[in-house]
Amino acid sequence: MDRKGQGHVEMIISFVLFVGFLLFIFLYLNPFYESTQKISINRESDMLLKRLSEPVGKLSVIVETSEDCYDLKEFNKIYGDNFIEIKEISNPGKPLRYTIYYGNFFNPGMVGVISCSGKLGKAYSLGAYTQKEVIVRKKITDLKAAYEADYSSLILDIGIGHFTFSVRDFDGNFVNELSVSGDKISENTEVFSRDIPISVMDDKGVMYDYIFNIRMWK
Repeated sequence: MDRKGQGHVEMIISFVLFVGFLLFIFLYLNPFYESTQKISINRESDMLLKRLSEPVGKLSVIVETSEDCYDLKEFNKIYGDNFIEIKEISNPGKPLRYTIYYGNFFNPGMVGVISCSGKLGKAYSLGAYTQKEVIVRKKITDLKAAYEADYSSLILDIGIGHFTFSVRDFDGNFVNELSVSGDKISENTEVFSRDIPISVMDDKGVMYDYIFNIRMWK
């Protein structure tokens, strides 16, 4: 074979090897497929967390002495009466501090209760009112109940793919009342997982820090 013919053969072999390499990348490694799946689980898990959240208003109150209290009548004309009071720890002789939360999921026995209402003094100051989306514990337990009662209807209602979820504390302990089992995942199924640090508020206004894990598959 002359050199010109040999050169053509080498070019053909090189081309075949190159095409084979590209096929290997796209069929077995395919970074675009993996990126697409990551984008999908990020988007759909964000949708799920939004479903578990509610807006919560927050107001700080400082009362000067133990003989004083505060009044929210004018303030509540703007933000409503669905509030609970959390009394913060204060040193003796120092001003008393309260945190007021506004929301629609609090324990009815705590809503609208001002613990110092019997005090006659009104030396107090109000901080700035802020509002943010907070993940609500009751919404997670409701999601768990719906998941276990009628999974097919739930995923249609939410508008996401197949999933399972769990909640654990930062020591790695699972919070069973906020988690579902993974028994809906079939063998040999490709599963994508995401861990998300979350803060969860219960109906008494107490905050808990957890890790929310969601696993999704086709």
